[in-house]
Order: sequence, then C-alpha cells, then structure tokens
Amino acid sequence: MGDSGRSKSPSSVEMLRNTQAMPTDHLFFALFVTIFCCLPIGIVALIKSIQVKDKYKEGDYEGSLEASKSTKNWSIAGVIIGIIMLVICIIMLVYFIIEYKAKNKAPTNPDVGDGSYLDTHSVSSSWGEVHFG
Repeated sequence: MGDSGRSKSPSSVEMLRNTQAMPTDHLFFALFVTIFCCLPIGIVALIKSIQVKDKYKEGDYEGSLEASKSTKNWSIAGVIIGIIMLVICIIMLVYFIIEYKAKNKAPTNPDVGDGSYLDTHSVSSSWGEVHFG
C-alpha cells in the first residue's frame, strides 16, 4: 500500500518549466559592459542576469522575464554611458594636446625673418659665436 505504486502528477512548476522556455539572460552582454564600458552598471547587469536563471529554476517565469528585461536595460545603459565617457575622454585629450603644443611653441619675433627659432638666437661653436637675425 502506500504511494510506491502511484506515479506523481507533475506540479504546476514543472508544467510551467516544460511549456515556457527560459528567457534570455544576456550574460555575455552584461560581461561585455562590465569589462569594457562601465564597471558599476555592468555588475548590476550581471546580478540581474544571474537572477534570470535563479527565478526560472524556482518556477517564477514572470520574475525571470522581468530580470531578463532589466538585464538588457542595464546593459544598454552601461554601453551608452561608456560611449559618452569615451567621447569626453577623447575631447579632453585633444584639448590638452592643443594646449600643450600652444604653450611649448618656439618663440617668434615678427620683426626678424620668418619668425623661426634661429632668427632670434645665436649659436656658439669652437670658431666663435654666430648670430642669427
């Protein structure tokens, strides 16, 4: 007697797993964002990505679907912020290069020659001093 002869009917959780595929976890997208774009947002996306599998295993398909959408949204936000930060860094780099070149430019004298460096300076050698300009 007992339950050994009876086969159990599948629970609603098992039926749900069999009828609906697990939503995409966007794990590689979240990893890409974490490594190359924006670390803090990428970490949030990775946590959400792990929640997709965990909630699906628990039978919470709606929670799994919500975590999947959240992972995708966090990852997209990370890429956008990463691109914005890259553009800002490039603009700053170009600005600093231009400023550096402007400050370290050879002195010019518009009254003498073409304004080249040798026009306003002298050079000493073993034969004596040579003046330019």
